[in-house]
Amino acid sequence: MMLMKRMILALAYVACACGAARPVRAQAPADTAALARATATLLADSVLARSDDVMIWQFTDDTFNSAVAENLRDTPQIGRPAADPTHAVHIGIEAMTMDADSARVRVKTWQQYADSGSLDTWIERHIYVFQHTDGGWRYLRTVFLGHADAGPVRGRR
Repeated sequence: MMLMKRMILALAYVACACGAARPVRAQAPADTAALARATATLLADSVLARSDDVMIWQFTDDTFNSAVAENLRDTPQIGRPAADPTHAVHIGIEAMTMDADSARVRVKTWQQYADSGSLDTWIERHIYVFQHTDGGWRYLRTVFLGHADAGPVRGRR
């Protein structure tokens, strides 16, 4: 009887492990690339569109961050050198998570006056929520995570 219970538990474990090992549709490489394009389009039409000046992309080792940056390469606010890099606004992807057919992309925007001699900075964080559909990724909503402000520099809202 004890052997039978162990066999059933072992089979249940194998079944769960096999089910968990299959990637869900939203985790396919093509879907990740499509999410990077959707994120870039959203940022270009919202955050970047509100900026009169160049924004400096914060590159990291993250492949998703690099994919979004590549999609923004020809955007005027990202694709040219900043006239005043010391005072430019920076932007980058902090994290991206997928869960079945939804994705959350956390974006950090900040500015720091490196030459001011004091703590002059602001930082904003937002999460952009997407849903995977047959037509690609659909933007659902933005979640405002917070705004930090220090010194005379004030964030742009």
